[in-house]
Amino acid sequence: MKTTPFIAVKIFDEIENISNVQFINMNHIQRVYEKNDIVYIELVDYTTLQVRDEHIMNFMDRFI
Repeated sequence: MKTTPFIAVKIFDEIENISNVQFINMNHIQRVYEKNDIVYIELVDYTTLQVRDEHIMNFMDRFI
């Protein structure tokens, strides 16, 4: 049986309040990009999550 891969991330909301750590299904990630030192994770439903205090290359190393 194949397990679904999840990735743990600290998500920030629009007013920069940190939420608890969330586990994101890696199969639902559409794209990841960085803008103004913020890493954005866009999901297949076009929800966009913000990850701060992490460089995009370090973030992407989690997927290897």
